[in-house]
Amino acid sequence: MRTRFTVMVAGAAVVVLGVVGVDPVLAGVCGVPPQAAVVEIDVSKPEVVFDHSRSKAELTRLASEEYGYGHGVGTIVFGLTTGVIRAQLSVQTLTRERSDGVDCVWPGRVVATVAFEGPITVHVARTYPKGTCQHRAVLRHEMEHVEVYQASMRDYEKRLRKALERAIDKGKFPVTDRKRDKIDAEMRTYFQSAFRRAVAEAESERDRLNARVDTPEGYRRTRDLCDSW
Repeated sequence: MRTRFTVMVAGAAVVVLGVVGVDPVLAGVCGVPPQAAVVEIDVSKPEVVFDHSRSKAELTRLASEEYGYGHGVGTIVFGLTTGVIRAQLSVQTLTRERSDGVDCVWPGRVVATVAFEGPITVHVARTYPKGTCQHRAVLRHEMEHVEVYQASMRDYEKRLRKALERAIDKGKFPVTDRKRDKIDAEMRTYFQSAFRRAVAEAESERDRLNARVDTPEGYRRTRDLCDSW
């Protein structure tokens, strides 16, 4: 699986400090945030589709060139499960403008979205017609990978929520500066680090579980299901 990232920072609201009627003692300080930051995680369940149009040679090239899969020289791929994940982070901020022209910026709403770009596609080589023992055996193996990918989406949700909530709790907020683009860059870098780390941990766990499916013993069990290949 490949993962594409998008990280955005945008202002959600502005609260002005330093106008007429504000206690002058507060001038030059940021005070408390306008409201508590919230974390939202949106992880969607992927659709699964089946493709029986490619040859073993085409699947072998696809596995190697597009997804970096391979099990050594001479390997022939009978089945393959593919997809691309989009991991996106949006940080909406709350700003208080001080009377000295400095912006005080807090995270307001941090939203992480993880979804597949299109469906998970389960490929079975067209060499094996539907209904044959070989087709059923390959499909059975690939569906184990589908189960791993579906479970991994729940793992993304758990890890991202924990990481982003911790980032809010441990962050040194507000971020202050007269240059708003500098503040946005600092916010982006800070949350992006926690976000990418959590995604990488989820991907590592997903790869570990997939490796438990793609073992010599697992391949042997699949081959033993049919008399010939």
